[in-house]
Amino acid sequence: MAEATEELTALFEAIGPQLRRFLLGVTKDVHAAEDAAQAAFVKALEKPPEGPPEVLKAWVFKVALNEALARRRTEQRLGEVARKLRWLRHEGLTDAPGIEVREIVERVQIEIERLPSEQRLVVRKRLSEEKTFAEIAREQGLPLGTVLTRMRLALERLRTKLGDRD
Repeated sequence: MAEATEELTALFEAIGPQLRRFLLGVTKDVHAAEDAAQAAFVKALEKPPEGPPEVLKAWVFKVALNEALARRRTEQRLGEVARKLRWLRHEGLTDAPGIEVREIVERVQIEIERLPSEQRLVVRKRLSEEKTFAEIAREQGLPLGTVLTRMRLALERLRTKLGDRD
């Protein structure tokens, strides 16, 4: 294990600048690029990949890219939440972001808990664990179409219960 850690550390020192430049092109943010590079290193330490240096380098770039894209999706979701909150304020449904926003979040959480268990599981894995639909399907041993259908039905039900006007 110590030998693998030393090899990974040497690899990251060798490709670090190139990896960060690559990630900066993806994220357009120095801090996000650094975070994605570090997350790839942590994943490599947790489950070291095997193979020659070229394979390891490709693996690290792939993991780092996935991390960067996941972080970008999270940022986009946060932007969407902010847009919805602005809409709520514009519609006069909330003035102060404190209590009303918490109430909205609580209401959403309550409605998620009321979903059928199969739908609730997909929603939680997608939103909380940020898993892709393919990952969820693989984990649950289900066809991808089934997972997508469960998410669609859950979203339809949540829109109905929460009165989404978008």
